[in-house]
Amino acid sequence: MRHPELSRRAFLTGTAATVTAVATSQVVPGRPAAAASAKGTLVHVFLHGGLDGLGVVAPTDESLLEDARPHLLMTERTALAVDRSFRLSSAFRPLERYLKDGQLGFVPGVSDPRLSRSHFQAVDMCELGGLPREAGGRGWLDRLVDQLGPGTAFRGVGVGATMPRSLVGVNGALSLSSVDGLALNGDARFKDPTLAAHGAGHVRAGVPAGGRR
Repeated sequence: MRHPELSRRAFLTGTAATVTAVATSQVVPGRPAAAASAKGTLVHVFLHGGLDGLGVVAPTDESLLEDARPHLLMTERTALAVDRSFRLSSAFRPLERYLKDGQLGFVPGVSDPRLSRSHFQAVDMCELGGLPREAGGRGWLDRLVDQLGPGTAFRGVGVGATMPRSLVGVNGALSLSSVDGLALNGDARFKDPTLAAHGAGHVRAGVPAGGRR
């Protein structure tokens, strides 16, 4: 889902989470905007802790929840009603139309019986898409790139202090703290024109995240 007025720069610089983006098709060589084709771009936002899941989506009329956190319950006045007797934080009200159209969904309380209650073990499974021995140490986004077929040298882009584990593997990926932090080295004759071409792409609304190559 892409809002027509939301630029790639605004999205990536406006989120505090680790962001990963994978282009789902090869960038067309020579295009100044360096945009992906009509197949689009997958943007994956992983919130590493600090999110109260029951403050985002929670069941209604749940006695255990009422006993454990009586002062943190969502009410009809402070939340949006969703299917199966759940409530959603009113912070998502700007996205309500996508919820009603079936374009937005939530899957709460996901777990795996093979896991302990370790936060770090659960994070690993989310990033790898399975247990380490099942994933072979490769992230699920890295394996997804295999399924997408041939593409450009850097089809995965991670925004954060370190490379997201979901992108770690055999395919080339970029990791950067901010879009502005991307630097190009090489022959000085080509540096400025290349930067100008990439710069022309990011100011256009609707350019996919991760489009800069």
